[in-house]
Amino acid sequence: MGGRWLKANKAVFVRDLVRDYCKVCAALEDQRRRFNGDGTVSHAVLRDLLGESIRKGVFWRLKDTAHHLFRAAGCPEGEGVELWQYASCRLPDGVARQDAVEAALDWCVGYAFHECVKLKEDAFLQQHYANRYVGMTREVHGAEALLAPLEQLTAQTRESICREIRRILHVLGHGRLLLVRYLAAHADNRHLARLLYSESSLIRGVFGEAWPALLEALYHGDMARMHRLAARAFWEGGRPREGLAVLDAWAATHPLDDEDERLRLAMSASPLPPDGERDI
Repeated sequence: MGGRWLKANKAVFVRDLVRDYCKVCAALEDQRRRFNGDGTVSHAVLRDLLGESIRKGVFWRLKDTAHHLFRAAGCPEGEGVELWQYASCRLPDGVARQDAVEAALDWCVGYAFHECVKLKEDAFLQQHYANRYVGMTREVHGAEALLAPLEQLTAQTRESICREIRRILHVLGHGRLLLVRYLAAHADNRHLARLLYSESSLIRGVFGEAWPALLEALYHGDMARMHRLAARAFWEGGRPREGLAVLDAWAATHPLDDEDERLRLAMSASPLPPDGERDI
């Protein structure tokens, strides 16, 4: 992926990073609740979450997005951490070191992804082989003598699943705090503001107690700015009605300032902003 193209589209990649991170966290929290309830996780859900090289799931896309974002831009000599070169890929041209927060966030996403691959395989073992073992103990005459040495394996699979879920959610939980720090430099990202507005229930649920810190890091208490950015992102996407709805929702409880009023007037008069003001 070219560095110039990535730089031009960085705001979209940052939006995608946050969206997919929250989708992954929500899906894995659902699996944790399922495991706490009946001691199982869904192999099918994990398989779709991860995907495969020719049909990547949301977790795989998240890993790729993190790698593209956090390994493309270097930092001044003597700062950050040395960029880790994987066997399957070369270092980006002119990049030798990563920003420390970006490197840690990249590590968290990659670690959680590969831990989830292990979880998927254990889910398969539990769903198919552990259940088959139980069936054989009920059906085979003299099953105790034949199968007793294997019984401990089904219990060990369940223990592995428990450990893997804990590790994944622990790593992703720390990653949420790193995201708060990382996103502080992206307060002008209109795509991100639109996501926070449109998917606030998902993102608020995932960030939990860190949700106020996320908004503070981005907007420093100026929530009118978030709504203005989100409205403009809708407009730039050819959806002025949705943009006007954002401003109207904010105006229902807060007075609009002059900048908001000018934006509302411009959206009402034109389906798209002038060419020089669009994100192409």
